[in-house]
Amino acid sequence: RLEMASSSTRGWLHKRGGQDNKKGWKRRWCVLYNRAFNYYKNDSDKEAAGTIYAEDIVRVSPSRDDAKDSAYPFPFEVETPERVYLFCAKAKEERDEWIKKIGAVAVSRSRASTRTANLSQLR
Repeated sequence: RLEMASSSTRGWLHKRGGQDNKKGWKRRWCVLYNRAFNYYKNDSDKEAAGTIYAEDIVRVSPSRDDAKDSAYPFPFEVETPERVYLFCAKAKEERDEWIKKIGAVAVSRSRASTRTANLSQLR
C-alpha cells in the first residue's frame, strides 16, 4: 500500500541489508518527506533505522541485478556517493511511483543546490 499525501509518500517496501546488499531482505516502512527518504523497522517507530538525504541521491532506477528473484521481482536502487541502497516494491506500478517521487525530490534538491552555488559565485 502506497500512501501519498501532499507533503509525503509512505508505504511498505523491502530493503536489502548490508553495505554490499548481500544480506537478506527486510520489510521496512518507508517515508519520503521533507527532502529525506527515511526507512523504519515499523510503521509506529519514532526513530528511523536509516535516512537517505535528497542532496546525496545521485540516481534512482529499477535494478536489473535482482529482477530474477521471483520473491522480490520489482527492485530499485537509490544511489548515493557512498552506497547503493536496494529496495523492492510489490508491484511494478508501485516501484515506478517510488522511483518517480524519490527522483523528483532529488532533482529539485540538486537544482536548488546548483542555484545556491551559482548565486554565491555572483557575490
